[in-house]
Parts: sequence; C-alpha cells; structure tokens
Amino acid sequence: IRNASGGKKSLDDVMRELWRRYGKTGRGLEEEGFEQLAEEISGVSLGAFFDLAIRSTADLPLQELLGGIGVMLEFTSVAEGVGEGAVGATPPRCALGLKIRDDNGRAVLANVLAGGPAQEAGLAGGDELLALGGLKVTPASYATLLSQYKPGERARITVFRRDELMEFELEMAAAPALKCKLSMRQDAAAETAHARAAWLGNLNQTV
Repeated sequence: IRNASGGKKSLDDVMRELWRRYGKTGRGLEEEGFEQLAEEISGVSLGAFFDLAIRSTADLPLQELLGGIGVMLEFTSVAEGVGEGAVGATPPRCALGLKIRDDNGRAVLANVLAGGPAQEAGLAGGDELLALGGLKVTPASYATLLSQYKPGERARITVFRRDELMEFELEMAAAPALKCKLSMRQDAAAETAHARAAWLGNLNQTV
C-alpha cells in the first residue's frame, strides 16, 4: 500500500478505517471487504498483489519491495545437524534433508525432511548415523564431514536401524538458503531514504 500510493498511505490507514467502519460498529466484514478497502484507501488497484500474496503459492518479491526503501535482503545457507542455524565462516554447500539429535554422543536422526536426499535414499527418523563416506559420524563432526561434498556428488551413509546395520547411497543436494539478513543501504538516494524514514517512523538505527 505504501509503495503503491507513493508513501501517502499505509496499512495503518486501512486498519484505522477498518476499526471505524466495522470494529466500532460491530458490522461484519464482507468476503472481499479488506481488499476493496485497501484499494479505496491507497487509490490504486491491488488485485495483482492480492492474487500473488493470498491466491498463489509464489514467493513474495521481498527483495524488490524492500529495495524500494533502501533495505537490502540477503539469504545465506544454514548448516544442518545439531544446533542448526550456526553458520561458520564458509556457508555450507550441501544438505541431506535431515535433523540430528545428540543421544549421549550418538548421532540419531530426529527428522527426515520430505523430498530430501535422505528420505529418497530410504533413511528414517530414529536411525543412528554411523558413517558418511566411510568416516565415523558424531553429532559434533557431522557438519564438517558434510562440508567436504559438493551438490550432486554421491556418498555412502551407514546407519543402525534398531539392531540392523544398513547402508544407503544418496546424492548431495544444495544447502537451502534459510538465514535472512536485513541491512540499510547507506548510499540510498534521497527519495528512497525519505520513503524508508516514513516507513520506520522515528527509528533510524541500523537493522
């Protein structure tokens, strides 16, 4: 709404009008009421946005929207295993699509993600991970061992499933970019900086 109206209106204006017309009076909101009110307040057609945002499965163009107010959005890969989300100096390249729990020093699969290499190879939650590519796996060493591979490379993985020793072969997938970082563009044009200031109000600190 802010972008569409050139910064003249925002979601705040829509919410205030919603309260005045509906919340304050106890009147029920019609099926398309919110969309119609948003268009009325902003003065522009928002049909394409609502089609994308609530009637599709496509990602929202967050980088484009935030870029319009001088905010950079970056995604980096996150290491999987125990303590997921801790990224070292070099972002991880590969992932097997699993989560590990530390069971007294044993690497046990807590979850196997649908559609990932681990599930496609036949691994299941509860399997104890013993070796990756012939090298012993512990909860502490898993991420380091995985970092030696590139997406598309194949590796053998050895597990205990209850009392049965089993071996699988799988293909490494690229590590998903799940960690998000927002930062201010200090070189933003004056108009962009003004739009950002209007968005943040009195907040001018670095995100």
